Amino acid sequence: MLAQIISSVDNIGAFPIQAQQIIDKIIEFGVQDRVIVCKDNEMNTDFLRGLFYRYRSRDAVYGEPAFVSLVIYPGKVDINNQRMIVAKELVHVFDSKEEMTDTIEELDALADRVLGPLATDDVGIGDLMALKDKIAFYQAIPLLLPPKMLCRAKDVGWDANRLSKEAVVPIHVATLAMTNDWPKLVSYFLVTAANTPSTG
Repeated sequence: MLAQIISSVDNIGAFPIQAQQIIDKIIEFGVQDRVIVCKDNEMNTDFLRGLFYRYRSRDAVYGEPAFVSLVIYPGKVDINNQRMIVAKELVHVFDSKEEMTDTIEELDALADRVLGPLATDDVGIGDLMALKDKIAFYQAIPLLLPPKMLCRAKDVGWDANRLSKEAVVPIHVATLAMTNDWPKLVSYFLVTAANTPSTG
């Protein structure tokens, strides 16, 4: 499903891709009924770089339940990083229920692994969730730099600096996307997102 949404976003055809355009595709494809994005100016970026929360909501007592995603991003980072964080958190709409943290202990373990070294002998659920979170970052890149649009940018001679400016993404993301290996890496990371999200 992520690959289909990236392909649909690719048809927008002009940088920068806006978060709302991605959200519109997520809703159009029936992945979620509603997506809310909020900025948190108090978020401690030493501990968190973004939050994703999925829940069910009813507009009326006997109304049909709506599947809602909430994305919270830090206001203290620059706009390029804010956009990357939001895109990465939006990738989590495709996570299965089993891939999400349910307790404060799981969240602490995830934060320890994401902020610390991934390689450790202390294996567990925190390591697995941290790996998924790191992969989500790379899966988010083609949401902001869709393949056909990226190819056209290369064809007209854009370098990483121009791409970063036009697409409003961090320079290190633009630099990675401009490498010859990136198209193969995109294919690999999209294969790992082939699962359908659990809405239970």
